[in-house]
Amino acid sequence: MMLQGGEYLISLGCTGYEGSDFKVYHRLYDILGINVVSDSDTVGFYDSDSEVVVCKK
Repeated sequence: MMLQGGEYLISLGCTGYEGSDFKVYHRLYDILGINVVSDSDTVGFYDSDSEVVVCKK
């Protein structure tokens, strides 16, 4: 799982468009709690699947 270690709450929602209007049909907040255990801790938000490319001009 590509998440930093810690506790998370999962929320779900069903939304859509009716013509050009955005509609919320149903939302469930904090329906599931998960605890992620990680081998290494980081600070802040990160994307461990990211790629950095440096180009010299």
